[in-house]
Amino acid sequence: MRLIFKFFFSYNGPLEFAVVSLIIISFASLSVIDLDVLASEQNYSVSSLFIGIFSNGDALIQYDIKPNSNIDELSLKLIGENITNLSVKNYSSHDLPYYVNLITNELTIKPHDSLQIRITYMTPTIVDKKERTWTFSANTNSSFNLKLPTDAAVIDMGHHPPKIIRRLGEQELLSFDPGKVSIKYILGFVGTKDQAQAIIDSAENDIKSYETNRPGIYMNSALDMLEQAKTALDRGDYVNAEGLANNSSSYASKIASDFDLAKKTIDVTANKIKESQLRKITTVEAQILLTESNKQFAEGKYANAIDFARSAQQSMLEGQKGNPETIRIFEILLGLVIGIILILLYLIKIHPKILINRRLKSNPLKGNNTDSRIIPSSHPTFQDRIKSENMDLDTNDTGFIYTGTKDNFHDFRKYVQGIINSNPELKDEDKQALLFLAEKEGSAFEGELRTKFLLPKTSVWRLVKRLERLDLIEVTKMGGQNLLKLKLT
Repeated sequence: MRLIFKFFFSYNGPLEFAVVSLIIISFASLSVIDLDVLASEQNYSVSSLFIGIFSNGDALIQYDIKPNSNIDELSLKLIGENITNLSVKNYSSHDLPYYVNLITNELTIKPHDSLQIRITYMTPTIVDKKERTWTFSANTNSSFNLKLPTDAAVIDMGHHPPKIIRRLGEQELLSFDPGKVSIKYILGFVGTKDQAQAIIDSAENDIKSYETNRPGIYMNSALDMLEQAKTALDRGDYVNAEGLANNSSSYASKIASDFDLAKKTIDVTANKIKESQLRKITTVEAQILLTESNKQFAEGKYANAIDFARSAQQSMLEGQKGNPETIRIFEILLGLVIGIILILLYLIKIHPKILINRRLKSNPLKGNNTDSRIIPSSHPTFQDRIKSENMDLDTNDTGFIYTGTKDNFHDFRKYVQGIINSNPELKDEDKQALLFLAEKEGSAFEGELRTKFLLPKTSVWRLVKRLERLDLIEVTKMGGQNLLKLKLT
């Protein structure tokens, strides 16, 4: 281009001017064509993008993308360099062919008509580590969620702050709009007076909020810890003040969670006792345990209140098993079932012709040459219904059919619904957890699950292990918390 302009300014004749003008117009046209080509290469949409930073500065990056229909190949610019543990799978957890251009840092994939593609990899290059201050940097064309290490203290949000900050126990999940993001943080406590005071103020506000929204809640332990933080601040021990204030906030969150769960469990138990009394089931022991549960709750011992309420429920189950009236009803039903079976066996053995004649009379094909045992069905098959509704099909080895729609949430929900239908042994809480993951576009923190359903930590742990054992989810350690992801099988 430099030579063209040199030529243009060296020759001023009409012919030379016309030639050079034509050349410049041609180059401009080529540039427009290149831009159109680049625009057309964006043949997919990003459903979700998650970036999780580990304490050592390495990052886990996970894309969920939706290719456009009828494409043979797509390219995606990767965030970071020195890519490791790269995985490219479709919704059936089948590996897709791909290659990485190390010069342009682009990932090229052959979708093979996949409706959704999940890309997961590790990179150590998006966090610049200089002494204590570390800087996360990324420039993305799509919205994304960022999870910093548990012990990270942010000291600068840059010029592109997050639009949403969600607190999950001791962790924070930051949501960003597309653009250039730069966050400076240090691991551990900052150790300054201003930072300590800010954390103390934040903890104090958290406790006041819990007390306002939950009248009668006991926050004494959290308040004692907060007073210790203020004392440490006054004597200049800023690091210890930060730690105590953080612990006060976390402890207050745990107390509020136990308060909510205890109140809900007590209410459920009281309703079950009323139902059992109407059914003449003994509830004396359950009532004693529920009374103790209410007493523990009134004293602020919420974990104990939960245990006593659950013990009351268990005692009712045991009482139901040994209830004389229940046993009598069971015996009557069992006798009726045995009687019906004996009558059927008698009819089949003694009067087979009666049954055959009745079947022939009810057969609409009687008198035709067609075999009367073959009855054509007027109901369309599931495959026919899918075709009539113009749905896309993606069938895996298990026979499950995933139907894709334009709505991302409904894609995940249909997929999860198929899992639920294929696994009748799932408990209600398992199904609810899977549907919650669908609502979260395939992945969520274990803390979000616990907060959503107000379950104790041990119950959520057992639920997660059960789903993991059934090969329905995969669990990735992210600092001090588990990231749960639907296993695309």
